[in-house]
Amino acid sequence: MTRLGASATLLLAALLWGSGNVANKTVLDHVDPLLAVGLRSCIAFALLLPLALRDLRHPVPAGWGYSALGLSACFSCAVVLQQYAFAGTSVTNAGFLINTCSIMTPVFAWVLLGERAHRGLVFAALITLTGIFLMTGGYLSFVSMRGGDVVCLVSAAFYALWMVLLGRHLCRFDRPGLICVTQFGISGLGFVLLALLRGLPAGTQITAALPDLLFLGIFATGGAFLLQARAQQHVSASCAAVIASAESLFGAAGAYLLLGERITDTGLIGAALILCGVVLAAICPAAIVQARPPDGGDKGGTRHKVPAA
Repeated sequence: MTRLGASATLLLAALLWGSGNVANKTVLDHVDPLLAVGLRSCIAFALLLPLALRDLRHPVPAGWGYSALGLSACFSCAVVLQQYAFAGTSVTNAGFLINTCSIMTPVFAWVLLGERAHRGLVFAALITLTGIFLMTGGYLSFVSMRGGDVVCLVSAAFYALWMVLLGRHLCRFDRPGLICVTQFGISGLGFVLLALLRGLPAGTQITAALPDLLFLGIFATGGAFLLQARAQQHVSASCAAVIASAESLFGAAGAYLLLGERITDTGLIGAALILCGVVLAAICPAAIVQARPPDGGDKGGTRHKVPAA
């Protein structure tokens, strides 16, 4: 996959995430966040299980299990915290704070992996974050931050950490389908069990939530995260975080079409800035990721550059 193809794949993933914003909101009318995340993860697990079975035809390399467990823990924390955050803060604050992961990701990549972000990617992240801020109304009161706002920031931090670890995992082991299925399986089983301990809602409530859960599980979870994993084999985590921020554009479009929400002139400026940031990240020379060696191992730290598009 070329760099351009990877960027387009990430944009498609952002489209699926953004289109799921409405379902993420309405599903909570029927089930609580734990059960919502658990059931959508189970649906995604069942959808992608054939990919994992295909990948398991060959033994997994040493170290894969520990890496997969760490990734699954970060993924689970990020998703469930995000679901809870929207119940404890305004949509304006949440829309901005969750996407601060585009700034946090280069920081985590530098601290954990020693990767110094290219100034072009840093500039793209700042432009995109400014655009998201304007799209959410150009207002954010840090003085009056509530518990939900803090949860948003913690969720963004887990997303940033997850993206960095995912890039490293794919560079070493490949098999994007297998890691996605593993994450969904651990998240789905864990959160459904926790929901059972708290008591399940009535069957009619789950039935009412089923259309939203199916959309979230098939498209916004299974499809979107698999697309991201495949694309992140070819672009850096920092680049992926910026391009994935286009989710806010598609989310605004969904709110416009389905909820009748209208965007202001300030929001239009923000949308233009997001597009500029995404394009800049996609064409940045430092956006490509270092691929794993042809033998699939991690030998001597050797890496081979993926050719730019």
